[in-house]
Parts: sequence; structure tokens; C-alpha cells
Amino acid sequence: MLIDIIAGARPNFMKIAPIIRAIEAHAAAGGLLRYRLVHEVIGTPPYVLVNSSNQENY
Repeated sequence: MLIDIIAGARPNFMKIAPIIRAIEAHAAAGGLLRYRLVHEVIGTPPYVLVNSSNQENY
């Protein structure tokens, strides 16, 4: 069985680590589980400040 694991940011990768370890342990013991990690990296800042006088982003 193939399981898709979808994560999009660092906190999510930390949360799926135990799931991946469990799947790998099951596979090492002869199980038929496999996984595929699906991720999308989008570079956005956590906030954008706008100066109303000249509209420059900081």
C-alpha cells in the first residue's frame, strides 16, 4: 500500500516524522507499506510591513 504524506512547512515535517519512522519500521519487518512525501516550498515572509507614507515594503 502506498501512503501519500502531504506537508507544507517545517512544523508539519516535524509532526510527520513519527509516522514516517513507523512506516519504515513496518517495511523493515516485511510489511507492504510504502510512503511518498509530497511537499511544496513557498518562500513567503511571516509578515509584510508597509510604510503608508512611501509604500515601501520592509
